[in-house]
Amino acid sequence: MAHRLAAPTAAVWTALGAIYLIWGATYLGMEIAIETLPPFLMASLRFLIAGAILIVYGFRKWKRSSWGRPQWDRFRLKIPMKIGKTVQKIALARWSRTFSALYAAGVPIMSAIEVTGQTAGNTVVEDAMDAVIESIKAGGSIATPLKDAPIFPPMVAQMIAVGEETGNLDRMLTKVADFYEDEVAAAIKALTSILEPVMIVLVGGIVGFIVVAMYMPMFKVYDSIQ
Repeated sequence: MAHRLAAPTAAVWTALGAIYLIWGATYLGMEIAIETLPPFLMASLRFLIAGAILIVYGFRKWKRSSWGRPQWDRFRLKIPMKIGKTVQKIALARWSRTFSALYAAGVPIMSAIEVTGQTAGNTVVEDAMDAVIESIKAGGSIATPLKDAPIFPPMVAQMIAVGEETGNLDRMLTKVADFYEDEVAAAIKALTSILEPVMIVLVGGIVGFIVVAMYMPMFKVYDSIQ
């Protein structure tokens, strides 16, 4: 029952937030068009802030729900501009590091896999760990289900297979963790260098908009005097 009620509630809050934002943006455009600054500040901002709050609340509620979190995790892996690849690398680094630590500490393999899936931070990895558990129960290996999981690159599955065959699974997991942690650091550095000029342009646009909004009434008064 709680699962069925969560979906419409999140959808309603998100829809209300979108309506408030559209309403506020429309009112904002009308205020700028007629060059009346005080109503623009008093009324439009209230609509925009209320809409933004409702959208953020609805999004967070949807992201935490049992039906919204898997969708959000799959969406994050598909974000362009290498953001999705970075999310994937972060999940793999966290998965391999946790798995290596638990395995080296002597935690039973089934418990280690279950805990690793829950702490990876992505339900796609968690679903893959469920498949690994079923494979081990059936007498299979860890690497075989990983080959069928899109989130795990072939290199990872091959290294896990080598670790299982040689008895050095924790060492292979550590190598995987080191590799992806270095990849994540390099990817974040590259994304930061890309976002810096975008943020500069965005802040410059906001400042320019505020300056124009402040001087428009003055220009109107000057035109009326002439």
